[in-house]
Amino acid sequence: MKKVLTIIVPVFNEEENLLRVEREISDYLEVCPVPAGVLLVNDGSRDESQKVITDICERNPNFSFISFEENRGLSAALKAGFDHADTELVGYIDSDLQTTPLDFDLLLERLGKRRLKLTPAGEKFLAFARSVLEQWDRLRE
Repeated sequence: MKKVLTIIVPVFNEEENLLRVEREISDYLEVCPVPAGVLLVNDGSRDESQKVITDICERNPNFSFISFEENRGLSAALKAGFDHADTELVGYIDSDLQTTPLDFDLLLERLGKRRLKLTPAGEKFLAFARSVLEQWDRLRE
């Protein structure tokens, strides 16, 4: 089945957290309302993150990765992920999982057939997105 959503996960020195990322996002992929995959972007980690990322991607076909040789920062990692993604929808979640992957559903349910880039960047963004979508709906009435 062709994937519709790519979830970008920027990673920098997250060796200790990556198995949790795999577990929680894998659980989400099972209930995600659209076919989705995960793109881990290693931003030049100096710990063993790349080894863990490689292991995750070898055992889980829904996960893939790209990797920088040196740290370039969050913006560069996100841009690389967006450039690499080949799905209609693209979003990201921080590797510390401060935002639950289930938050993607809040926007997916509202998208319908609209062609928008999906980018849940935390609770503030989600509140803003809800507000914009509510205003959009009012304008269309």
